Amino acid sequence: MKVYLLDTCVWSKWYKGEDYVVNNIETLRNQECRLMMSPITWGEFTYGWELDKTYRREEFLKFIDSIMFQFCKEIDKHAALIYGELRALLTDRYDPRRKNKKWIDAIEDPTTSQKLGVQENDLWITCQAINLGATLVTADKKMKHLFAIIPEKYIGDENDGFYPWIWGNENDTPVIGKQ
Repeated sequence: MKVYLLDTCVWSKWYKGEDYVVNNIETLRNQECRLMMSPITWGEFTYGWELDKTYRREEFLKFIDSIMFQFCKEIDKHAALIYGELRALLTDRYDPRRKNKKWIDAIEDPTTSQKLGVQENDLWITCQAINLGATLVTADKKMKHLFAIIPEKYIGDENDGFYPWIWGNENDTPVIGKQ
């Protein structure tokens, strides 16, 4: 069964009823597949609710309860190993001044997510998708930055194994696969 791990922005756009996301999700739901949510995504939603007490949390929870999906398993040692590898590749490519530092505590100015061009949570969600052999569905075009450094050994095709899939907006053609 094909597995799709939906990034936080896809869940959010689906909830908001953005046509291109709703239509693409309906296409997936009409196929024999499994939709998944990362616990990291759930944490991002909870963070938002805690910051904005006016958010209609109950309405969102009803929406989520109406959907057949599964939560990913927790992050295990395999996902953590993938994280370490991808974070090092990002650092080597986008922050070369850190290459010569061997110990994290020797670094006075840690590399930020902004410097790497990808948020930490997006990196973890990507590692979960790789670990699951799932298609990672995102609407965040900035993720191309991360997808560009993922080793070929992790990339499957759209029918088998990890596969990054970026949905554009209703005026774009979807960007599929490694860029």
